[in-house]
Amino acid sequence: MRKANIGSRLNGMMLSGTLFHEKIPKYLAKIKEFKNARYEISCNEIIGDLQIRGRADVVTDDCVYEFKYSAVKTGLDNIPANHMLQGNAYANMLDIKKYVIAVINSFKLTPVLLEFKRDKKEYAKFCDDAVKLNDCINNDVFPEKGPSSKRECQYCPVRHDCEQMRLLEEYANLPELEVML
Repeated sequence: MRKANIGSRLNGMMLSGTLFHEKIPKYLAKIKEFKNARYEISCNEIIGDLQIRGRADVVTDDCVYEFKYSAVKTGLDNIPANHMLQGNAYANMLDIKKYVIAVINSFKLTPVLLEFKRDKKEYAKFCDDAVKLNDCINNDVFPEKGPSSKRECQYCPVRHDCEQMRLLEEYANLPELEVML
């Protein structure tokens, strides 16, 4: 999926992150806890007619590792919610009890490892929200809750045709709204 998403949205940070991800097996090869690690593991959940899928960066016997390459200082107090959702989803799909969000600073190449226990209730809520959103898309209706930040729509294939986004753009001058243009 990562390589398929490059297309026209490619920028320098995405390119360097993609190149970094391709080298992860080499970087981890000499670290004992990654001796039997598996890389780019497919994760898949089918709920009715909806398929939720992704690829976990690194999986060991007891942990899912999701690597992020970022210039933003990241810690427990400011980890992006989408990173948490992704790591938790993969841990649940693979039935692994913990996950680590490993953020590599793109300037200093220093890692920050944030470890979490999988949360089955949060994953069930995520799946329920995904089903509701999928139903809205299939039935051409507005979801009850629109995007709360531009990142929620960043890779959506229908974001330019979305009525919700058009309405948000009309109110883009309001300071409390963050809009993806």
